[in-house]
Amino acid sequence: MDDSGKSRAEDASVPLTSGSSTVIHRHHAHRLVGKPGEVRVLQLNVQDKHKRFAQDLFNTLVECRWRYTLLVFLLSHFVSWFLFALAWYCMALAHGDMDEEAVREPGQLPCLINVADFTSAFIFSMESQTTIGYGTAYPSRDCPQAVVVLCFQSVCGMIIEAFSVGIVFAKLTRPHLRSQTLLFSRRAVVAVREGRLTLMFRVGDIRKSQLVSARLWAEVRRAGVDADPDHTELAVTFNGNGKNLSTAWPATVMHVIDEHSPLYRFDPRDVQREPFEILVYLEGTNQATGQTTQARTSYTHTEILWGHKLYPMLRFDRRHNKFEADFNHFHETIEVDTPLCSAHDLNRVRRLSELSVLHPITESREETSVNIEA
Repeated sequence: MDDSGKSRAEDASVPLTSGSSTVIHRHHAHRLVGKPGEVRVLQLNVQDKHKRFAQDLFNTLVECRWRYTLLVFLLSHFVSWFLFALAWYCMALAHGDMDEEAVREPGQLPCLINVADFTSAFIFSMESQTTIGYGTAYPSRDCPQAVVVLCFQSVCGMIIEAFSVGIVFAKLTRPHLRSQTLLFSRRAVVAVREGRLTLMFRVGDIRKSQLVSARLWAEVRRAGVDADPDHTELAVTFNGNGKNLSTAWPATVMHVIDEHSPLYRFDPRDVQREPFEILVYLEGTNQATGQTTQARTSYTHTEILWGHKLYPMLRFDRRHNKFEADFNHFHETIEVDTPLCSAHDLNRVRRLSELSVLHPITESREETSVNIEA
């Protein structure tokens, strides 16, 4: 090999000198997905937005805050009680029940027994709709229209109750609440594993009932603040070689930075110049309810530790004859020796090193053949 080839090999080998970990803090990260999983996108200038939400009233009430749901719950009952109380009051007023001097035929009863004002009509309306039935006020047999109104109010009351109970139940069993027990490590790390630079982070489930058919995928978003995001999917494996994710124990998600990776030419200095965001999605079916749940998170360039590995958190307990997952170490990392260069440069250095080893052998063989011919 000539001197220029040797100098290139020596220069390329400089990044292989392992140093301390590199943490980037220069650029402000504009997140598309927050750490807890919320999507940080505002919907602006949507035509007929409120009309569309009103048409899908059930899902609108399920997705809104609890205080608004409770407000709608109270208003639906009080408004219905008030409207039917008004109907009962007008009926009693038209029938002459409010007139104490009204002359009735022998055996003729008032339309509403013991309803003499609007307050008593409101109490009767509430008792009828909630089926409390204290028995102090009731419609008489001489007022058939009261029977019709009473049947109509009973049906409306059941519809309101079913609608309210359905909303409350749907809010309590929303799939995103299950995602609160799905954890992601706060930081991702980059280290050498099996001779290749690998991006790693950890996922875990603190519930015993694991997700069925769990699926995880990750994407790299590279875009400016005012540009449409460019997403590139990352090829990931679990715990080294596994293609299927199990949430029964904490799993390490690994992405080998090879020629097909969008991070192939990235080193710690490149991250400073071109910040990016890694979007992570975990989806599966809840074993208890059968609902599909999804958890999300993201890692920006400020949350990637170059030259670290995840702290081991599984150990075997001989007393209980079980493995233990210590979540005190879930977010911890360990500093390790890692080349401060990109995977592209690392592969180039290795190829140059192999050539530098093989080339002197070829030269010695040529010298030997020349001596023999001489």
